[in-house]
Amino acid sequence: MDRRSALGLMAATAGAGLVGCAFSSKPVDPSAEDLSVIFGFIDMSDAPSNIKWVSLKAYGAGASSYRAGVEDGMFFHVGVKPGAYQVERFGGDRSLIPVFGQPYEYDWGTRGRNSTAVRIERPGVFFMGAHRYVSQPSGIFEQAKFEMQPMSSPGERDGWQKLLRIMEADPSLSTYRHQIRRIRAKLGAGQ
Repeated sequence: MDRRSALGLMAATAGAGLVGCAFSSKPVDPSAEDLSVIFGFIDMSDAPSNIKWVSLKAYGAGASSYRAGVEDGMFFHVGVKPGAYQVERFGGDRSLIPVFGQPYEYDWGTRGRNSTAVRIERPGVFFMGAHRYVSQPSGIFEQAKFEMQPMSSPGERDGWQKLLRIMEADPSLSTYRHQIRRIRAKLGAGQ
């Protein structure tokens, strides 16, 4: 490896580390009974990138915003405090090799409520909907435009089932027994 390649690799690695730090999320106490699960789906099949994270904007005095993880198109967070939330931004990259991927960030738009808005008054499991990224025509020198369209599938029940599978299979998530109990209750009630 020549000197230029080595410097490029070090710069890319350092940049990836900074991006990771910028989106850190505080650990959630698994024993906390007052926290909720929030989830939804985003189909990025028409987008120029994948999806790796979702930023949930909180509204109101003293509100906490969250960064949700993504697994196979479903975003979720297991430790959300009561309040009003909606998806603000989401992003990913376009590369088979993450260190060299071109980062993408999408602004959903938060002037007023968007279709993901939920209000949490007491602990539970909250669905922010299923949406599809749809490219819109734009000029050659314009930033790419897109629209988020609601989808009827996957639905809320699909999300409960997927969340339960993910949480029970992942040792770091299986400790959230209050959240798992709430998801099981939703599935058992057949709501």
